[in-house]
Amino acid sequence: MLDQYTRQLYLERLFRGVLIIVPLSLLAVLVAILIAG
Repeated sequence: MLDQYTRQLYLERLFRGVLIIVPLSLLAVLVAILIAG
């Protein structure tokens, strides 16, 4: 039971991290394109 709870907590943290990282990387790509173009 504890294992399942820890896994769920880890997945939530991972999901939140992805939600933060993906827009930031997309923004970085857009800025790079604007600078290069």
